Amino acid sequence: KERVATHLKVLADFGIDLEVKNDFTSLSITQPISGQDILLEEASVTATELAILLAVCANGTTILRNAACEPHIQEMLKFLVACGAKIEGAGTNLIRVHGVEELNSASYRLAADHIEIASLIAMAAITKGEITITDVDFETMRVVLQRYQKLGIHVTCENRTIFVPVHETLQIEEQYTTGQPTLASAPWPGFPSDLTPLAAVVASQASGSLLIHEKLFDSRMHFLDSLMSMGAQVIQCDPHRAIILGPNRLRAISLETPDVRTGLALLGAALVANGVSVIEDAQVINRTFHNAVGKLVRLGAAIQVS
Repeated sequence: KERVATHLKVLADFGIDLEVKNDFTSLSITQPISGQDILLEEASVTATELAILLAVCANGTTILRNAACEPHIQEMLKFLVACGAKIEGAGTNLIRVHGVEELNSASYRLAADHIEIASLIAMAAITKGEITITDVDFETMRVVLQRYQKLGIHVTCENRTIFVPVHETLQIEEQYTTGQPTLASAPWPGFPSDLTPLAAVVASQASGSLLIHEKLFDSRMHFLDSLMSMGAQVIQCDPHRAIILGPNRLRAISLETPDVRTGLALLGAALVANGVSVIEDAQVINRTFHNAVGKLVRLGAAIQVS
């Protein structure tokens, strides 16, 4: 219930009656939804999307404060506008939605997912691969590529194309300070929390040490137990911080996929490990990224799905 508390609060703010009992939530509406002035308790991506979807056909204007503004939210807003929605403030933390009676159909081409692009870049770097990614919106990749330089990943960007050269070695880098190099997640436009697990895998293959600080989620660092079982040197400071010491030679083991993001990171670790790793419940990886395994196989990864 804690994970969806912000979502439930959004529903309640729109006047939807809620009854949460045991493992069930009952919803009921006694009157048409009206526009509201809503302050989100956290800048949750999916709670922001929920509020916007409720507001587009509500009576009146909805003001959404502390809204998340990740690229995929901006894409959703562009699509809704193409369908006839009236929305102001895309890409900011303050969004105004003027309700309309109905939406129209529309044709819309989604931009490439910045998390998927970033994942492919990281996997290419740790496996000493060379890849070219086309049709990229550089603005959505700016913060990721900047932080990747700290991990020793350097790419070339030109004409909506990212070229990842062969990285024979990776070196943790830190500029303008003599302290512990740190990579911290943050709401957009900060470094995406979804990439924190994969960043830890990259750090395990780089020379030096890196403090990973996962500020947004309590459970995301639990996957480090699996990475340590593979041979990574990790100092777990607390549930949100860990120091990764590298480079490490990882060994293959049997793994379980706890969720989509950590599953993709463990897949990256398996690609550089010595031996054959078995990843259970791997279907969740393809749930978010269409045919993620198939794309890696086409790039040369030796992966079998059963």
